[in-house]
Amino acid sequence: MSLARPLIPSTPFKRPFPLEIFLVIRATIPLGDIRTHVCFYKTHPRITAMYDSEKNDDDFWRRVCWHSGIGALNKDYLEDPHCWRDIAVEVIEKDGFCKHPRCGEGLLNYNSRRMERVAGWFKPLTVFSDWKDDLYTASDSESDEGLSSAPMDVDNAGDDESEDDPPHLIPHRVLAGIKFRDRPSGGYYSVREDTLLRPLNEAEEVYGGSALLQDHLLVQRSFATDIPVNRICVGEMGGHEFTEEIVKRRTGVTVLDVVTTIYADLDLRLTEDEQSQLAHHLNLSFNSNGLTKEDVYARFHTLRDALNECHINEFYYDGTVINGAPMFIPNLQED
Repeated sequence: MSLARPLIPSTPFKRPFPLEIFLVIRATIPLGDIRTHVCFYKTHPRITAMYDSEKNDDDFWRRVCWHSGIGALNKDYLEDPHCWRDIAVEVIEKDGFCKHPRCGEGLLNYNSRRMERVAGWFKPLTVFSDWKDDLYTASDSESDEGLSSAPMDVDNAGDDESEDDPPHLIPHRVLAGIKFRDRPSGGYYSVREDTLLRPLNEAEEVYGGSALLQDHLLVQRSFATDIPVNRICVGEMGGHEFTEEIVKRRTGVTVLDVVTTIYADLDLRLTEDEQSQLAHHLNLSFNSNGLTKEDVYARFHTLRDALNECHINEFYYDGTVINGAPMFIPNLQED
């Protein structure tokens, strides 16, 4: 009795899969899974061409970025027909597989979960231009229809599982985990080179890679708030009112935008009144080391000095809105 022939063909199977199969695969990838989209895009020239040949292909990539909580920066030329595609590819190539606990896969999942919640209530690509505490009267400047200052479209129709309230305006968690270099550089370091991710747990303490913001593009590009807004107000830090307190970004304020506002004032000399308010704030917040007003006057001459012995432990929104910009207040806590 002869043995059955193996089912494996004697020559490799070389016939390409039909394009329809690739289209079906792409359709199964959630818009909020930017890493899988980019990896699939780069898998083969035919797949790359499939993405690139679609009409208004950059609108697709813009949606992918929005659903992934990723915004534009100053360096981006938004009129480029492939701007959002390039943003998506760059951020995944640089940070899609980063091992820092607050970057890479963990941050991608955090961002997409936030935007999934938002997408249940607001139109895709929404970026609010005129925030009001009542979400139903906020203005929507950047929607998928490109309307300007149109009434916001709140859509929870068909949600039979719960009667959830609309999402609150919540700052990105990484904003409460940043720090700066101990000493001023006289402008030698840019904001990306001066800012670090402050270690919050043992895993981050032992992380062997760079914690500099310049090495974490995904952190920089993440929306500063879960509901994208085109302006926010950075409130006083320990009594210091920031020089450029209103932060603006038409496509949605990012983490880097907020950090840049703080960085710009780090080495400004605090006035006696600001030092007094800082001392008052610190003594209200904690007294574990017995800081006195005299200590603050002697040691805290700039915000950088204060952040050498304290850290930003939260950004919170208290409902204050200034000219359509919700105010987020950085709270300090002793190290």
